[in-house]
Amino acid sequence: MINKWTWILYLSCMGTLIPMNLFAQDSENDAYRNHPLLLQADSLFTFENYQDARQTYRQAATEFQQQVNWAGYVYALNRLGRTYVELEQFDRAFQVLREADREGKLRLGESHLEKSRTLQQLGYYFRRNKDNQLAETYIDSALVVMKACCPDDKEALGDLY
Repeated sequence: MINKWTWILYLSCMGTLIPMNLFAQDSENDAYRNHPLLLQADSLFTFENYQDARQTYRQAATEFQQQVNWAGYVYALNRLGRTYVELEQFDRAFQVLREADREGKLRLGESHLEKSRTLQQLGYYFRRNKDNQLAETYIDSALVVMKACCPDDKEALGDLY
């Protein structure tokens, strides 16, 4: 199955940004990524509005947790952790990514797409903290998990290489 990119167009309307989802994900496995809060947060992140993205990812994580949507919850935590890295709040980033790792293992298992994404984000975290050896270890682990859970997702596999 070919995944389409999710594109978000912002229109300015009297100073308000309105997100419009132009192409939906067509993978049933990660349909939670089309949640309006995540789409909004991803757009804010793309435009480097990290403070607002952080708040929106946290709100999405809370909503997914209440809905018992663990894949969505872990995805939102992964994105929240990445946002803290971009804000250079490294201690908080590590706490959030460890929570994503813990909840992913507990709720989703060891061979899940979001487990791979968590390991990838931890790799990015360590790279930004100049620990290239640990970064490589986490990225290699993410690749192993990705190959186990999603061997046909060439795009995601390519991102890890």
